Amino acid sequence: MIESASSGFLRRLLSRRNVALQIANVAFALIACSAAAAPQSYPIDITAPPKAVTRSHLDLGGTGPDGHSIAVNSYYIEKDGKPFIPIVGEFHFSRYPAQEWEDELRKMKAGGINIVATYIFWNLHERREGQFDWSGNLNLRR
Repeated sequence: MIESASSGFLRRLLSRRNVALQIANVAFALIACSAAAAPQSYPIDITAPPKAVTRSHLDLGGTGPDGHSIAVNSYYIEKDGKPFIPIVGEFHFSRYPAQEWEDELRKMKAGGINIVATYIFWNLHERREGQFDWSGNLNLRR
């Protein structure tokens, strides 16, 4: 019984590895083809007049209760009226004990990250349908 279970596991592992290698090969081929088809140089005309920046054409952004604003124009993101380049990192709260969250977020900030994306693994918060748990390490509002 143990041998058949382990050989079944190895078959699945090898087949997944094979699929992963096939996906990697296709991705490499697509990248190589697109690189070959791309122009080799990009002309820049510094004598051309600068293009106007269009604002308020997209319904994105806004002002927070603290008075800080985020806006999107036709060329870039603005934070408080100045160009802003977001540096995004991910933090998975469910993979760390709650007492380490602040330290990890500070490390991210020290590394230049100014936007943190995260996932809320719903199966941890609603293990039984209709019963929600936001206590302990699941309390994301701390």
